[in-house]
Amino acid sequence: MPGFYISDFEITAELNSAKKDRCVLDEKEWNGIKIKRCTLDKFINDKCMEETKDYIIVSEGVLLNKIHLLKEYGTDSVSELIIKMFESVGETFFDKFRGSFSGALYIKKELKWIIYTNHYGDNMLFYSFPEGRFVISSQIDWILETLKQNDRSITFDENALNSVCSYGYMAQDFTYVNEIKRLYPGHYLIYKDGSFNIKKYFNIKPGRYDLSKKSEAEIIDEMDDLFRKAVKLEYEKDKEYNYTHLAQLSGGLDSRMNLWVANDLGYKDVVCMTFAQSDSLDEIIAKRIAEDLGLKHIVWHLDLAKHLFKIDEYISMNYGLAIYGGIGAEKEMLDSEDISNTGLIHTGQIGDVIIGCFLSSDKELNDMTPGGLYSTMFKPAWTDMSAFHDREDYLMFVRGFMGCLSSHLYTRNYTEVASPFLNIELLEYCMSIPVSLRKKHELYKKWILKKYPGAAKYIWEKTGKKITEKNNELKEKAILAIRNPKLVLKKLGFNVRIDNKIMTGMNPIDLWWENNAGLRKLYDDYYSDMILSDKISDTCRYKIKKLYTTGNATEKMLCITCLAAIKYYFK
Repeated sequence: MPGFYISDFEITAELNSAKKDRCVLDEKEWNGIKIKRCTLDKFINDKCMEETKDYIIVSEGVLLNKIHLLKEYGTDSVSELIIKMFESVGETFFDKFRGSFSGALYIKKELKWIIYTNHYGDNMLFYSFPEGRFVISSQIDWILETLKQNDRSITFDENALNSVCSYGYMAQDFTYVNEIKRLYPGHYLIYKDGSFNIKKYFNIKPGRYDLSKKSEAEIIDEMDDLFRKAVKLEYEKDKEYNYTHLAQLSGGLDSRMNLWVANDLGYKDVVCMTFAQSDSLDEIIAKRIAEDLGLKHIVWHLDLAKHLFKIDEYISMNYGLAIYGGIGAEKEMLDSEDISNTGLIHTGQIGDVIIGCFLSSDKELNDMTPGGLYSTMFKPAWTDMSAFHDREDYLMFVRGFMGCLSSHLYTRNYTEVASPFLNIELLEYCMSIPVSLRKKHELYKKWILKKYPGAAKYIWEKTGKKITEKNNELKEKAILAIRNPKLVLKKLGFNVRIDNKIMTGMNPIDLWWENNAGLRKLYDDYYSDMILSDKISDTCRYKIKKLYTTGNATEKMLCITCLAAIKYYFK
């Protein structure tokens, strides 16, 4: 992934740089510290790597509110802005940034580094502090190369396997190497005098807004105002650089509302992209929306599951931190299309649990057991649940930020990513709305019907019906039988193992597994080649073998992800 690198290690060979043809390369050295960046050439004025008499400043990613902050602080560049903000606000100046960003500030007179990632952590940073030395980077492979060149050993972290084979992603700060960790979302790192300290600057506090005296109608109005401001902030960033807008579109509600509100605000120059099985609801619904809004629409079909065959390539792009096949289709499309003049990829990421909710009732708030698991064969426990206010806070951080947003590791090789639902003002407002209003998409539906009724005329892929339709038990049972006949058998009292539901939407993994002999052979061969690796302990080998041989298609993909990651880290 493009980004930056800072280390006091000796580097004897050039570090490999991904996507060199799309990146700006810079290197500096100061007082024995190597500073390097290989950053995408998009949104380049939102980024910097500069040195002044008193500071070294590195900024990566995109600052959606840069123009507002430049005016507020009376500066002309990001480097000047960061210095002025630091000198007036202090070491958490970046809390005022919005978007997908990371960065570093070195204060020369204090011999101190401040290293930070954004609130929801999709602009990832990794670090290693072996024997009083340090290396911090956006890219794990740069850290691996540095440790290798300096004869530092690396060891396999079995927690990584437990996490990925359960959650489907790395739920804590693990990588597959004990010596390399990830900086958590909403955290920053202070490095000085050979030691480091990690601090939190952002957490979701329930009730940050007092809405107790607000009516439901007032809440919808205020929430809608925040959502519109968030959408405008993203699309104006594209206009700042004269980029064409690029937006994901599926049969769900989140991407639909991002696009619908953007259109309502007057942003018409949008290219929509959809990844779906042919003739699935995702494709059908997305086509109708794009056609009705008069937008260019690109559909990438998943029928042959070709995007699942490049296992090692995808692992090299997400470091095995999440199930590898999650966004392969998008990579294939971005490789095949000319996106040189497109801006952000606008998504609806995790809107269903922000305006919607992870929970179905207030009673679940105090349940702090692990949740959102892909597989229950192995159940990792979060080691410090006291870090979270309640279950929703836990699920938002672990499943939302650490899990769902891990897909941005792929996407940021091509451009920056944004979702209006992740706007901090909107996020904090929604987290102040009681679960009783947001549960089961009740507030979400009311918002659409009150403010954007035209968006409600299309079917919702999740249910196969419009949000205005009442529950139809017969129809629901028919959909259930088509999508997961084994669940029907289970309800009828038969003793059957329930696989992930066979879908016809964006990622019908079980459907591909059942109908693609080439995919089954690929997985079986890969499993056979790697399961005997001497890098895998007997305990891990037993776990992977049990999950692969008895698990469903998704669980097999989890095993392949872990095996490929072990191959990548210890090649």
